[in-house]
Amino acid sequence: MLRCGAGIQLLFFPKVRLSKPHGVPIPMTLLSLRFVLLSTIAAQPAPQSILDAARAVMQSAEFCFLVTVDDTTEPHARLMQPFPPDEQMRVFLGTNPNSRKIAQLRKNPRTTLAYYDKAGPNYVTLTGTSRIVDTPSERRKHWRKEWQSFFPGGPGGPNYTVIEFTPQRIELISTTHKIAIEPTSPPAIIHRTPSGWSTRK
Repeated sequence: MLRCGAGIQLLFFPKVRLSKPHGVPIPMTLLSLRFVLLSTIAAQPAPQSILDAARAVMQSAEFCFLVTVDDTTEPHARLMQPFPPDEQMRVFLGTNPNSRKIAQLRKNPRTTLAYYDKAGPNYVTLTGTSRIVDTPSERRKHWRKEWQSFFPGGPGGPNYTVIEFTPQRIELISTTHKIAIEPTSPPAIIHRTPSGWSTRK
């Protein structure tokens, strides 16, 4: 870190060397870049704020797209009606055990969920992994009565199983929560780490 007159600090250019401690002109491009970088850092919401906003958007959106990949890593998306995220941000989804998505997840658990809430508008994209949870208790817990015609036999029958999705990365833009809404703002992103959610990997 270098300090010049008027309290200006060159935090991002450690290799710059000044011949005088004060009054040395600094190129405006460097100053402008520094102010932009500091403004971006200052505007970055805390991980918990991003997490809370993502959860709210996911709960507000009735549907999401579940994206899996096939043997050639070609992505496949389909509209799903997920259950609200739990305390760990896991998402459970009901489906047919003989579906294409289940066959793909057995070979490659990499998964993406994408939510859109037109009320904001807001969107959340989560990337992570999925596993099939086929226990009777989980099937009964994650069941909707209106699904009966789609899954004959109900939650205990042979036509129903549950997907458990665990996110490792969450990306968010939310007008409702005023997060990443400026035209030049990148989406807010958090990553799951051993110590919790963080804006850094």
